[in-house]
Amino acid sequence: HKALTDGKKNLLFLQSLNLTKMVTCKLNPLRMCLPVVVQNFAAVTRAYQLAYCYTVMEHNARSNLPILHSSDRLTTWLETFFPFDPYILPKSYEKIRPIYLEYQGNINIDVKDEKIKQEEEENDEDDFMDISQTEAKNHVDNQMFSYSTSPGFIHS
Repeated sequence: HKALTDGKKNLLFLQSLNLTKMVTCKLNPLRMCLPVVVQNFAAVTRAYQLAYCYTVMEHNARSNLPILHSSDRLTTWLETFFPFDPYILPKSYEKIRPIYLEYQGNINIDVKDEKIKQEEEENDEDDFMDISQTEAKNHVDNQMFSYSTSPGFIHS
C-alpha cells in the first residue's frame, strides 16, 4: 500500500476511485475476500480516509456466505480464495514479474492509527464543560427562580 499512498498525487488518484461506492455496492467484494485482506484494506482506507469498511464488514459477519450447492443432506458454502499470490503461471510469469508485487500479509499501520487516536483525544478534551462554571451558573439561576414564580415574569 505504501507505493499507492506515497505522495499527494497518488492519494488524489485513490480518492478519485470512489472506494466507498465500490465497497458498498451490491456485489459486496469484501464478503468474498480473505478476512486478513479485508482487515488490511479497511485499516488502510480508514487511515487515509478513502473509505469506511467496518459497517460492511460487520454486516458480512452477521450473514453467511452464499450456498453453491444444496441438497437434502449436503450444503456446500463458497470459500474465499486469494488467487493472486504467489504468481505461478510459468508462461506469463516473465511478463508479469517486473510489475508483480507479492502480498505482504499484515500491513502494519499502527503508527498512523496512533496519530489518529491522539488527534481524536486532543479534540475530545474541549468537548467537556468545566463543571465548576456550570454549578456556579445553576446556583445563580436557583436563587433567581423558585417554584412559586414563573421565569416569564420580570422580578423586581
